[in-house]
Amino acid sequence: MELKSLQIKRITQISLKDIYSRYVTLNEFPNIKFTSDEFKSLLALKFAYSYHAPFVDNEEELIKKTYHESSLFINFTIFFGRQLIANLEDDESKKLYNYLLNREYNYNIFFNDSQIYDFVEEILINQMAFRSLEYGMYFLNYYSKIVIEKDYKVDSDLKLKIESLKMIKDPLNKIVSQLEKNSKNISTPEVLLLSFVLKKYLLDKKINAVEYGLVNLIARQKNLILAQNMQQYKNIINETLTMKWDLYQGKGKGRGRGGRKM
Repeated sequence: MELKSLQIKRITQISLKDIYSRYVTLNEFPNIKFTSDEFKSLLALKFAYSYHAPFVDNEEELIKKTYHESSLFINFTIFFGRQLIANLEDDESKKLYNYLLNREYNYNIFFNDSQIYDFVEEILINQMAFRSLEYGMYFLNYYSKIVIEKDYKVDSDLKLKIESLKMIKDPLNKIVSQLEKNSKNISTPEVLLLSFVLKKYLLDKKINAVEYGLVNLIARQKNLILAQNMQQYKNIINETLTMKWDLYQGKGKGRGRGGRKM
């Protein structure tokens, strides 16, 4: 079956703390029938944990930050999980979802329930083979708005850099080379992610499918690190956009020794 593009819908994510508080007050832990928003919220938490778990060294940290919803980009994956649930298409998936929604659960073992595990893995995680580009696209938009803290394009010097970049055959390589001068303490995938941010920001160019796939891979594998290093990324972006760049401008003139610094 060919999946349609995700339709982003308004959601109400209820925290695990609030769900717990409600049912502990009612003293109803063994036989709970969750509301629709509570159930979707819990499924999204399980999805986020399952999506990132194969790539983390510290599982305890992932569990804590997922279920406490205390990590910026884990929370993005939770949001994306809610969108997957809101966009279920085939009748079998909807039928299974409705069955699970109307079941009763023991709160203490909800995340270890075998039917919940199977639904998350077989319906939600399996979708990511087709949804990974959409995850990459939405993640990059979200990430970019955070790491670019102001409108640098008002600066006349940056406008010259942008014009010169547009004349280069492979502007992404040039962006990466400039980023690397300020990125000694971060990994290659992190630099690559920042280069996609600047390619989109500086050149107003669409990121291609391969690049969105890479964004998805980086966000999936390094999610906790991305949140941890956020201030460093902001500093790198600022330093890169305000430093002098070695760029050729035009053809012929300015292509002499080392080109022109901007």
